[in-house]
Amino acid sequence: MRTFYMNEAALVLPDNAVDRTMTHVLLSTPSGARATFVVERLEIELGQTLREACLSYTRELQTRLRAFSTVFERESAIDGAPALEIGVRWRSDAGDLTYTRQAHLRLEAAWVILAIEGPLEVRDELDELFDPILASVQLRSE
Repeated sequence: MRTFYMNEAALVLPDNAVDRTMTHVLLSTPSGARATFVVERLEIELGQTLREACLSYTRELQTRLRAFSTVFERESAIDGAPALEIGVRWRSDAGDLTYTRQAHLRLEAAWVILAIEGPLEVRDELDELFDPILASVQLRSE
């Protein structure tokens, strides 16, 4: 059994439980544009590298999203853990150009994606909002 933490409580789950929760937090940029901060938890395939998982995830997004293109890719670290960051742009169903920046982490068998998303025209504000969030991450072992 292991302890599972959430905002409201901590509880004990069986060892074979897989955390697939997704967190969505609504934010706004200094200019008032709406943004969404997302934490997604996925399983990483046995033997798959973080780079391979990230590439597969990005390819899948490319097939689903219109006018999808990669803005940047880079290696980074979050609280000392190796991370891959990617920025992409795409067109929403309403026709709006959207910017998404993701930071992919591998934590043992878990794959965690931290992301921010909002209008492309406020990309700099989104990055300025996301950078301190990433810098504040303190990974825990349980």
